[in-house]
Formats: sequence, structure tokens, C-alpha cells
Amino acid sequence: MAPGVDARPAPEEISAEVRVLMGGPGEAEIVRRAISVGERPGSRSSVGIRTQKDEVILTAKADDVGALRATLNSLLREVKIADDAITLASKTK
Repeated sequence: MAPGVDARPAPEEISAEVRVLMGGPGEAEIVRRAISVGERPGSRSSVGIRTQKDEVILTAKADDVGALRATLNSLLREVKIADDAITLASKTK
């Protein structure tokens, strides 16, 4: 093998799915809409967000574990912020 040639195979894409149980289908939809803001510029990953009954389902795909972890951390932080806003809004009614 020639010097400087890397014989390791190209990394495969890795993925994860996280299901977050919300207080009901309405809350799940509010959270989905709040965090679905389109493209994430400069991201090394892709994201899917959908609801099923009272769950928000987050899917992430990335080229490496670090990018996947960062994407999931970001998504879960956004879910937490949206859920906190829903809780605060319900207390001020």
C-alpha cells in the first residue's frame, strides 16, 4: 500500500430515534411546530420531526457519533424549551 493511503472504509451514516411523551396530542403538535424551523445551516446531520398521538418523534442521521450527539442534544434542548413555554403559558391563564 502506498504511503499516506488510508485503507479504512468510509464511515457509514449512523442514526437514532428518540420519542418524547408529551401531555397530549395538542402539546406534541405545538412542540413539533415550534422546533421544525427548517434547515440547520452548517449541520453535519439531518433531522426528522413528527408526532404520533401524544409523542414527538425525533430522528437524526449523521456521519459520525459526535455530530449525532450534538444534533440530539440540540433537539432535546429545543423540546425542553418548548415544553417549558407550554407549561408557563398554561399557568398564566
